[in-house]
Amino acid sequence: MAVSEIALRHPPLFRTVPDAFYLASRGWMDFVPYACGVLLAFAVAIFFFVRARTHVSKARHGAPRFSRDVDGRIYFACLTAASLLCFKHQIYDFLLLIFCLAIGLKAERGAARNWLLVLIAYFWYAERLLHIRRWEFWPAVVIVSFVLLFGLIAATWDLRMSVRWDAAWKL
Repeated sequence: MAVSEIALRHPPLFRTVPDAFYLASRGWMDFVPYACGVLLAFAVAIFFFVRARTHVSKARHGAPRFSRDVDGRIYFACLTAASLLCFKHQIYDFLLLIFCLAIGLKAERGAARNWLLVLIAYFWYAERLLHIRRWEFWPAVVIVSFVLLFGLIAATWDLRMSVRWDAAWKL
């Protein structure tokens, strides 16, 4: 939503504006950020539920590879992070990343896990400093946060097979 609002500014991308900008009525353009947020949310959800099952495939010598359903905790972590990606939120909403943190702490060591933990630290600490300084309206901050949230979701999803749970959890 915030990225589409930035794109609708005149001139786009280069002007920092306070909250009051979002309250001004601009006609049908008021609905574009909401439509963009909802469409992106549906696209992300569809991606996860379509790609969730690993398909049994033949290895080189004809031996089948294993098939495993994705645990519901992975879905939950990815979809809560996707809600931060798709819709505008307040700084305290980053508490939802606690589910991604649980995935990161339970996963085996590796690059995806390290990226996930670094990105969570960014959103919990560095993003907080940007919010205190009232820089969250700067287009660069919004666009960088958007890209980093995509990276956080990708890192969480990448850990889906390296997390070993004691019990299954279906969503």
